[in-house]
Amino acid sequence: MLLDGAPTRLAAGDAVSVRAMAYRRDLTFDDVTHRAVWSTSDPHVIDIDDDGRIVAVGQGAARVDAWIDGQVARSGSIYVF
Repeated sequence: MLLDGAPTRLAAGDAVSVRAMAYRRDLTFDDVTHRAVWSTSDPHVIDIDDDGRIVAVGQGAARVDAWIDGQVARSGSIYVF
């Protein structure tokens, strides 16, 4: 699984959508964004909703995780300035 469209930097107040993508056996991907359970490592820095929409809420660094069927896709650090 991977996250598509995860930014590395955002300004406070910015918003961006990411997608959770699952690998298929034929080396293609399925968009599983709406099946994922989303979380953030620091809700004071970024927030993420059930549709994969990230909102930068405060300065700092955080990451987002998408969980499906015991598998996780993690973003790198997202820096908010």
